[in-house]
Amino acid sequence: MRKHLALGSALALLLTGSAGASSLTPDQLTQAVSVNTTDLFLTYPIGGPLKGIQWSVLTANMQTVLGATYLQVSNNLSDLANVTTARTNLGLGSAAVASTGTSGHFLPFLDAANSFSGDIIESGAAATNRGYYYRTTGLSRWYTFANSTAESGSNVGSDLCVGRYNDAGTFQDCSVLFTRSTGLATFNDGLTVVGTLTGTLTGKLATGRTLAITGDLTWTSPSFDGSANVTAAGTLATVNSNVGSCGTSTAVPAITLNGKGLATACATNAIPTASTSTAGLAPLATSAQTITGTDTTHAVTPAAVGALMSRGYITSLSSSPVVTGGNGISSVSRTSAGLYVVTLSSAMANTNYTVIATSGNATGSEAASEDTGFSRSVTQFGIRVYGGTNSLLDPVSLSLIVVAN
Repeated sequence: MRKHLALGSALALLLTGSAGASSLTPDQLTQAVSVNTTDLFLTYPIGGPLKGIQWSVLTANMQTVLGATYLQVSNNLSDLANVTTARTNLGLGSAAVASTGTSGHFLPFLDAANSFSGDIIESGAAATNRGYYYRTTGLSRWYTFANSTAESGSNVGSDLCVGRYNDAGTFQDCSVLFTRSTGLATFNDGLTVVGTLTGTLTGKLATGRTLAITGDLTWTSPSFDGSANVTAAGTLATVNSNVGSCGTSTAVPAITLNGKGLATACATNAIPTASTSTAGLAPLATSAQTITGTDTTHAVTPAAVGALMSRGYITSLSSSPVVTGGNGISSVSRTSAGLYVVTLSSAMANTNYTVIATSGNATGSEAASEDTGFSRSVTQFGIRVYGGTNSLLDPVSLSLIVVAN
């Protein structure tokens, strides 16, 4: 059996044993299990003829060409002269000797949760998209990236986009776009605020808008773009053609209101004259009408009652009488024991008035009455007080009521 070894372009056969090459027969060619330094290595160079070379000579030539040290398979590359140089020659970086992990200074597992400190840098050329995808079963859902807007100076370009995708993984738009040159955020799909929004909004609407109110109040604002306040007058709808005032001193207004509280009509209802059977306006009674007491269409005032009736409570009757209560009695003077002159504050209409007098004394046996011996007038009348022995005396107090007739 033959063992074929390729050396360059020559066919080599290994001959074992001590037979000379000149006496080699085909039956003497065997497969070598091991090689001795004295064994012949047959080679057939291009163009022939077949030649033999001793194994020790062949290995010496190989060491001259390839070097004296060979890598052994069993050493698993540990017999390299310089591992670092070998790694560099193979183009391997520092990641070739870095460990894997989910946190710290390790290479991350991309199919597991990771937690690392420090910055993650995504670098790329200007006018290109640079960012990170978020996917569900291989389909994109979100893409956060610096976009391909050219950097033309003055902080223009490479704006930050938060892009969204539909269920099929097709890009829709930048839901939020942060413009690098201004720092402003553009919400392309609207903005919903939950809770309280605080701060100061700047800028204005790209296109002005007008606000309008219709119905009972009509109002249209000037164009509003948010840069300044706007005002405009509103107009109430006409719901009552009877404009002006309604109602007088002798008539009350009758106002009709609709369901919104607007007055739709206003009429005037005259107030009737009051009587004993009808509620209404009652003119004031004169003193004469009050005294007469027969009128049923006039109202009596306290002043008219005062003119109708005077009353008073008098003390200190034994010396200088004092009017301590009531109204309509101006003064009381003492003529002598038990005799007094009463002066009214206002004159009666005539002398046909009624005088009622009562006295107070410790014994309770005195009696007071009008002094008929005194000639009454419209402003004065006399009073006398008798004791139990039918003699005049000064009482402790005197009460008077004078009623006009």
